[in-house]
Amino acid sequence: MGRRGENIHKHQDGRWEARVLYAHTSTGKGQYRYLYGKTYAEAKEKRNALLAELAAPAALPVADPEPVAVGAGIRCRNLLAEWLQSIRNSVKESSLVNYSYLVESYIAPALGDYKFSEITTEIVDVFLKKELESGRKDGKGGLSPKTVGDIRSALL
Repeated sequence: MGRRGENIHKHQDGRWEARVLYAHTSTGKGQYRYLYGKTYAEAKEKRNALLAELAAPAALPVADPEPVAVGAGIRCRNLLAEWLQSIRNSVKESSLVNYSYLVESYIAPALGDYKFSEITTEIVDVFLKKELESGRKDGKGGLSPKTVGDIRSALL
């Protein structure tokens, strides 16, 4: 029988199905991949392999391919990529996928080109307020307070 929270369940025909959220459409709707196995363990193994692939650090483009000179400051985009890599083994895979999505979709496009030393609380506050008011990808309003809170948590 499937474990709670893993999105793995058994079909009537005996196959095990694992469901993985792998992307979001431009309107924010989740897109899923369905993986099948003859046993629970096989479906879970396939699910874990896909989650590891999705959480790969190559998902973020790097703003400065050349090394940063000492004292010049590191770009926020590069720092976020390093942060995602550093928390990889200390958070659940689903949390890492969520953080990666937030960084790629919202944080890096808005703040990625700033040097880390240039980012102030005022810049972050303006960014979060803008996301609350008009942050949806479909242009129909702002992000939910929970999503903005998740973005804020990722920035802290």
